[in-house]
Amino acid sequence: MKDKKSPRIYLAGPISGCNEAQLTHWRRLVKERHGDEFEFIDPAEDLVQDSDAPYQVVERDVREIRKADAVLANMWRESIGTAIGIATARMQHKPVVVVDSNHIGSRMLAYYADSVVPDLHEAIKRLRLFMKFRPSVTMVVKRDRPREAFDPRKLAKAIREACRAADCDDLLLPLEVVPETMRRLAPSDRGPTREVTTTRIRQAVWDSLAWMESEPQRHVPVVGVRQAWENFEHARRRGGPVAVPAVVEKDAVIHARPLEVTVSAGKSHACIWGAGVKSLDKIPGAARKVFEEICRVDGISYIRLTASSEGPREGSCRVSLMASKNKATIEGKCYDPQATRGRAQSFQVLVHDAERTEVVLRALRKHMGDLGLLRGAEDGAAIAV
Repeated sequence: MKDKKSPRIYLAGPISGCNEAQLTHWRRLVKERHGDEFEFIDPAEDLVQDSDAPYQVVERDVREIRKADAVLANMWRESIGTAIGIATARMQHKPVVVVDSNHIGSRMLAYYADSVVPDLHEAIKRLRLFMKFRPSVTMVVKRDRPREAFDPRKLAKAIREACRAADCDDLLLPLEVVPETMRRLAPSDRGPTREVTTTRIRQAVWDSLAWMESEPQRHVPVVGVRQAWENFEHARRRGGPVAVPAVVEKDAVIHARPLEVTVSAGKSHACIWGAGVKSLDKIPGAARKVFEEICRVDGISYIRLTASSEGPREGSCRVSLMASKNKATIEGKCYDPQATRGRAQSFQVLVHDAERTEVVLRALRKHMGDLGLLRGAEDGAAIAV
């Protein structure tokens, strides 16, 4: 028997001018695969008769959307009725996930949706996240100000302002950042969290942007937006205008040979390559070659090996690189399938000049991506930054 508390999802999508397969195939797949988790409201199951007045059709759809907890809109082709349903759900404060499998790229849909994804599988993942988060985190706690209800759309608006400040006026980017931020804010298994602080929200946004910037395979450009978010938040707290990030005068130099950079582990037992790693030549095999390439980037003063973990099994030795909250520091992780004490070794790259940290990070990611050594990048493919 279905749990009465299962979230109810309205399956919006083109109906007029569709044949039987177009009407029912994708809806049937969603219901069969996820019917044990969600209760679905399928407008194709109860199509009105041709004799019914047009306003009856609209009334029925509005009524069904009102009953739903969220809307999944499969916009595989343009549909005025589906677009109106999305806007209706937005006005009723329902989460809306739009599937844009054919890359229609509608700006209006991106504006009204909570998330735009390429396929139904990803849509269900987003709906699952929205349904998990909304009942558990309801209030935002502000310093010296009254509590207020958490609104993901206000968060999206703030991120959009930061994007504009970074000259990245992309409607889809906030729709990517908000779900990732909500995932980081979601309560752990230790119990529900009804309130979150503005400080925690800001940290979750920053972490989300930093993580997305470190993933080169993402289809939404995020380079520079993280710094703009920091500027945006700093200016907003001071009550001043949002500052556009300063333009860097020149890129970091990539040298022909590795520079003299100290590489060491804080604790020998924390290193996946064993004890005694106190210099670059003590790192074995392919991992040493990876770090030699890192040391070719100008501006690096020190590499500190930190924690180790099992991590995923990679086909070859690669690294991920992302920003750190600590000035003059870049966070990294090396995935080495040949290591003897784990697969993932975290490390920190210290930079000579804190003001040049962003430049060094971009140069590192570009250089490692060009060599196919950046995790998530295609072998030999340049990374656009």
